[in-house]
Parts: sequence; structure tokens; C-alpha cells
Amino acid sequence: MEHTRSIDREKQDLSREGQTTERYVKAVGLLAADSNTSQLGGIYALERIMADSPGDTLTVVQLLAGAIRESSRAQRENNGGKNPDSVREPDRAAFAVIARRSERIVGPERARALNLRRANLARVSLIGNSE
Repeated sequence: MEHTRSIDREKQDLSREGQTTERYVKAVGLLAADSNTSQLGGIYALERIMADSPGDTLTVVQLLAGAIRESSRAQRENNGGKNPDSVREPDRAAFAVIARRSERIVGPERARALNLRRANLARVSLIGNSE
């Protein structure tokens, strides 16, 4: 009887992992879309994944930081090598999600969790951001 319960728990855990992976793949697809609305959907889906699966927080924070860096690079290329005066709405949302969730990252991971080198941070606050 105990063996059957153990197998059932393992199946449930595996199913939950599969669902999280599927949600993650869909969210990344939205994040890579051209539409700001789709990108926002992907960002907030990733935030939900972090809430539901705290072990994935570091991965999601790194992904969002990478998306911000890539967006900033593209903006600089389109702006003659200069950072634009404003930040795109999806980037601002990603900054807000990072600000709300980065406190969950502890230990040695915290030091490498957030790489925003060369990101456009014009008028963006990561402290006390309640967006």
C-alpha cells in the first residue's frame, strides 16, 4: 500500500514538473514575440511560474535580465549606438518582476543572479517598485 502511494506521489511530481516545463516554454515563446502585449504576457507568465515553483526563480530572473539586455542592445543599434531616453513597456515590466522576486534568491546564486550590464536603465527603479 505504501509503495503504491509512493509511486502515485512520484507520478504527481513528474506531472507537475512537466506542466511547469510546458508553461515555461510557452512563456518564453511569448517573451520572444514581436508584440509588446505578447511579451508582457510572457513576462507575467514567468512571474507566475516563479511564484508556483520557487526553485525556478534564478532561471527566470536570468532569462528576464537576458531579455532586457537584448532589447537594450537592439534599441542602441536602432538609435545610433546611444541608449534611448525611455525604456520599452515590456522591459519596464521585466524590471518590476525582477525587483519583486529577486529577494527569493539566496546564497551564492544571488551574486550572479542579475546581470544588467549595458541594459538601458533610464528612469527605472528596482527598489520599491510595486508595478
